[in-house]
Amino acid sequence: MKQFHVISFDEGEILGSLIPRNLIGKGGSDNVYKVELGCGKKLAVKHMWRSGLESGDPRSYLSSATILPKKKSRWPEYDAEVATLSSIRHVNVVKWYCSITNDDSNLLVHKYMPNGSLWDRLHTYKKAETNWNVRYKIAMGAAKGLEYVHHGCDRRVILRDVKSSNILLDEEMKLKIVDFGLAKIMQTNKVTNSSHVIAGTYSYIAPEYGYTFNVTEKSDIYSFGVVLIELLTRRKPVEPEFGVVTKLRNYYYKLTKSKVDMFGI
Repeated sequence: MKQFHVISFDEGEILGSLIPRNLIGKGGSDNVYKVELGCGKKLAVKHMWRSGLESGDPRSYLSSATILPKKKSRWPEYDAEVATLSSIRHVNVVKWYCSITNDDSNLLVHKYMPNGSLWDRLHTYKKAETNWNVRYKIAMGAAKGLEYVHHGCDRRVILRDVKSSNILLDEEMKLKIVDFGLAKIMQTNKVTNSSHVIAGTYSYIAPEYGYTFNVTEKSDIYSFGVVLIELLTRRKPVEPEFGVVTKLRNYYYKLTKSKVDMFGI
């Protein structure tokens, strides 16, 4: 176990809680569990797994032993996230407590966010009315969090996957950026980094990144712009009515040109 903060629990409490009924979210390469400790404290545990090694179907999980891959090796996404989290401290970045890595587990433990993600609040059955003051605070929180990881860390971090589902909301609706699995730590004195694999989520990715494979802070800012429009319009980045080519940014452009009362949205 590698601690990022002083903690009062052990890995046994965490592993024993990774059961199907505690599953609260699934991603492309991870599952997320809600864990309530004996003291009443609530945590979220991110279990990262190799794509293709597991079905991802929570119905097939019979116990914590079956959901932890029996592999001794780690993988780049996990190592990148641990390296990034160990150095980040900011009010708008989720508080990570520790990582747990041994022969049969690769887990990350952070503070549980009771209000879920911004995506949930805008688009799912959990969606709720958010007035302009709340939306403004969410936008400002995301901007401050991005400013910190881009310019406030000893080594700048580019997230490469800024999206509404990676923005969590605490009990006071304060924003916390989460999920650094695709983060790239910038090398000193280098402006861009190039990769032959595009990392990120379709419709949030900056066009120039998709064409050139070069990633900078501006790539995150473009994605943040999509989140802002999503927050403003309550529309998904890609919806059936938009088609494949016409994305949310085009919809927003049309709204501004038609002089629609934006405060009525």
